[in-house]
Amino acid sequence: MRVSKGEPSEFTTLPDWMRELTIFNVVRSINFFKYYRVIKMFRMWRDNVRFKLYCNQRRKLANKLFYAKRTFCQPLMQVNACLQSLNDVRVIDLSSSKAVESTNFVEAQDEIREEAAKAFDDIMEKGFVYVRNVCQKVSQSAKSFRHAKDVSAEKSLTPKTKSIVIMKQNMKNRKRRHRRAEQELGMLGT
Repeated sequence: MRVSKGEPSEFTTLPDWMRELTIFNVVRSINFFKYYRVIKMFRMWRDNVRFKLYCNQRRKLANKLFYAKRTFCQPLMQVNACLQSLNDVRVIDLSSSKAVESTNFVEAQDEIREEAAKAFDDIMEKGFVYVRNVCQKVSQSAKSFRHAKDVSAEKSLTPKTKSIVIMKQNMKNRKRRHRRAEQELGMLGT
């Protein structure tokens, strides 16, 4: 029986209540309903584990990819732009709608090919400059961390007024930059 102030009371007869109890117990004995909470928690756990593994894989992949590195991203895009500009170079001219003698056609095509060869050389040289610059930048940053003199000089120049927390944070950042520089140098294959 259910009684609420200001509302009509409700009640369930004993045979109806016994019938609903029996139905409830039968439904609860079905495996799906019996183990629903356990299965739900297991699925949540499994999904979280899978997402964590996915995040770890994504992080590992980002550490290995050239495009994911700040140092390589811009130069690679510049090299890609150089390579895309190769498509704009005219290699053959078929725009003439008139009949042309074969000797004139061959001479015109030779001139166009010479211009295209010069344009190809210029574009490739530009791309090599980008690659050379990034290689020099990476090797210089790795070399700067390799010298022990720099480390000892930095330690002697650090003011004694810095807090220990800031000094530890600076050392942690320096180690992270050093690891990154070594990793990038390794990615270049040197």
